[in-house]
Amino acid sequence: MKPVDFENNDYYHFHFSEDVDIEEFSRAVGLKYHMKVEYLDNQHIFFIEKGVLEDEIKEKIENYFGLEKGRNAIDGFNSDKLFYYEKQKLVKRVNRGVIRDDIYFDNEGLYNRRIVKNVVKDSTGDQAVDLREKIKKIKEELNISDPYFDKQWYLFNKDKAGVDINVTGVWLQGIKGKNVTVAIVDDGLDYTNKDLAPNYNANASYNFASKTGDPKPGPSDTHGTKCAGEVAGARNDFCGLGVAYESNISGLRFMPSARSSWLEGEALIYKYDVNHIYSCSWGPADTGNLTQDIFYTTYSAIIKGINQGRNGLGSIYVFGSGNGGYFDNCNYDGYANSPYTITIAAIDAEEKRFIFSEPCPCILASTYSGKRGAYIYTTDVGTTECSIRHTGSSASTPLAAGVIALLLSACPNLTWRDIQALIVETAVPFNPSHPDWDDLPSGRRYNNFFGYGKLDAYRMVEKARTFKTLNPQTMFSTQLIPLNKKFSENGGHITSSFYIHRGYPKHYKFKSLEYVGVSFHYQHQRRGHLEFNITSPSGVTSVLAHRRNRDKHGGSILWTFMTVKHWGESIVGNWTIDVEDKKDENLDGGVFDWQLHFFGESCESEGVPPPSYPFLSRYPTTTPPPDPDATPSPDLDANLQPDSNADSQPPLDPQPPSKPDSNPPSDPSSQQDPDTSLSSNPTSTSSSEPPPPPPPPPPPRPEPQPQPETQPETQPPQPPQPPQSETQPEPEPEPEPEPEPEPEPEPEPEPEPEPQPEPEPETQPEPQPPQPEPEPEPETQPEPQPEPPASPPKLQPEQKPTSMTSSTSTTSSSKTKISTTRKASCTITVFIGPSPTEGVSTGSSASHLSFFEKRHLLLQMILLLFFFLFLGYSF
Repeated sequence: MKPVDFENNDYYHFHFSEDVDIEEFSRAVGLKYHMKVEYLDNQHIFFIEKGVLEDEIKEKIENYFGLEKGRNAIDGFNSDKLFYYEKQKLVKRVNRGVIRDDIYFDNEGLYNRRIVKNVVKDSTGDQAVDLREKIKKIKEELNISDPYFDKQWYLFNKDKAGVDINVTGVWLQGIKGKNVTVAIVDDGLDYTNKDLAPNYNANASYNFASKTGDPKPGPSDTHGTKCAGEVAGARNDFCGLGVAYESNISGLRFMPSARSSWLEGEALIYKYDVNHIYSCSWGPADTGNLTQDIFYTTYSAIIKGINQGRNGLGSIYVFGSGNGGYFDNCNYDGYANSPYTITIAAIDAEEKRFIFSEPCPCILASTYSGKRGAYIYTTDVGTTECSIRHTGSSASTPLAAGVIALLLSACPNLTWRDIQALIVETAVPFNPSHPDWDDLPSGRRYNNFFGYGKLDAYRMVEKARTFKTLNPQTMFSTQLIPLNKKFSENGGHITSSFYIHRGYPKHYKFKSLEYVGVSFHYQHQRRGHLEFNITSPSGVTSVLAHRRNRDKHGGSILWTFMTVKHWGESIVGNWTIDVEDKKDENLDGGVFDWQLHFFGESCESEGVPPPSYPFLSRYPTTTPPPDPDATPSPDLDANLQPDSNADSQPPLDPQPPSKPDSNPPSDPSSQQDPDTSLSSNPTSTSSSEPPPPPPPPPPPRPEPQPQPETQPETQPPQPPQPPQSETQPEPEPEPEPEPEPEPEPEPEPEPEPEPQPEPEPETQPEPQPPQPEPEPEPETQPEPQPEPPASPPKLQPEQKPTSMTSSTSTTSSSKTKISTTRKASCTITVFIGPSPTEGVSTGSSASHLSFFEKRHLLLQMILLLFFFLFLGYSF
């Protein structure tokens, strides 16, 4: 790999199609070619001397590929030549074995003010004797002579029953990690240590700093070596045991110095045919004021790993939740909130959360870390060095990697998603008094600090023996859901709902839910003041991110939060977001739009496209029609507030306008259309609310308007329509509501239902020829109604991207339209009647006069009809 010079050059990473001429592109844009990213197809690095504005380069790229102005990599370029590009940065990752904040230290300089002495020794009497007898038998049967094994309480707790990872029962079955290699991606690995040398795999190791196959660290780089001992410390007479003490261990050194993002990606995909699990006890700095996503090259590497690693079964990536404690949230960490990684939280020997452990709904499970009085015993740099100074989520991550190594040793054919599912199904809830436990519809429990519970090696292996491999993963994104609401104008609280009808899972062949992603495009003067939540149709709420008091950054942000809390729930129904501001009158912001992403098991076992990146689509190309058997929601937009406040948009930067498809139009009628595009076809057009109301009036008017003066002549040809009213008796009363002027016609439709059965024979073509026929025409509304959505061309272009919006007139009328189909179209006109001219581009003042005249004539004819009927009955 060529050396880089970030001091004098700017580097850009591009992902092209195969047919792009690299030399021609380089000349046209003015970028110099640096190298091909060898481990990724059709991806290249270019550079240019510092001083050239990024906007200048962007414009040249847009002109070369003919890109739509204003698009960016996150939105997607809509190009079949350029898939992605981004400016590169030197990335600095920090290990998570160091607690840096003073509030977590006691007076003696040790982390965690709650110092616990002999914390694990609370068993008494016979129970304590039984546990001590049991560990003696385990040591004899497994021939364990490691001096520190008795002190490794997290492997077998002889003083407090159950406070461990329950691993010895797996060892007694002969499952100790054989044939599995765990890569420690870190600051190096001292393979000369007596506890690591027997299990070291040199063929799967590499030093990305020195460009050699020797991952040995510097004297002060001890972090990776400590992590390695927890996984694969050998059974001997030295130090202690690793969780999978017969597994192989490799070292991939790319820390501690800053590296390019493509180097980080290479480390996470190195020898993925040999390395099965990548243990990553590092991440962005846990300062509580960062939102740091994964770079494209790194994410592309992870995607390739889960698609091709382990001969197609998928590489396993294990990350810690982080050490930012109360001040941070792991949903702002792109590694922790990825659906393709396993995020592990840290708990102590009392099965309480460490105060430095970050919460978020991306945590799958928890396992142990060390502190004073309950240490983690592992290896250290040096041939005969051991350590008890290992803590943070850095210590819990390799314990989880070791448990997964045992799982793969017992059941090597498990896929990367099988492992995630097994963790969800077998994790053991603990510390029941903790207030954040929620009972789920699945019968499981979830906690933002602990995930689904603590890892239990024995339960996982036993469950895996009968586990049926999951079908491949499928995913889909909804369209954008525009809001354009300010916190100051909504009481500091912005809510919105989106209805997933049954057509979605059917169209995308979506069998079972695993991860839910929620993208927010928002703006605030201090983003740390915001809390984000989402509630599923089952009533389960995920706190996507709590407030971060240290995050004082402002501006326009586009960020995707993830949650595993809804694993196994139905996706059908209303999904409701709730964004709450801290309500500082001097600081304001708002939400432009939001979007849902669903990841889960496919209904099909073959032919499912593999995951690709970018895996989130802000502009999906299709909107599935509702399933014919689906029951539309009567309250699709019941929780949405009007979007007519387009004028009250927060003072946002140019980013929103730069996204033409996501621009929330200020015209109410144009805001209505996105709804139609969202629910799209037949039934869901009725749920798209605003557009349907305007269309119904036009169909009747274009026809009568050319004929108003010759109405008597036009009416005779329309007696054929009364027979239609025989099939639908209701249309006759509805024509009267159709005038829509006042509630006057409404009382009259009420008597009409009684005569309707008799008018059905409708032998009165003579009295009704003069007037009723203009009104029967509204009866034809059900037929033209499918056409209106397509009739106003101006309403459709932006539909697909902007998807559903909480539009102004989507409250009561929406419910009627959803609950009924063609008949509802007539009744809906009653609700929109007070503003007959709104949204209607056809017609004139003369046509309105003729319309009202027709109404009066119609009323007279109805009275005549009743009179004749009365005479008929009396005779």
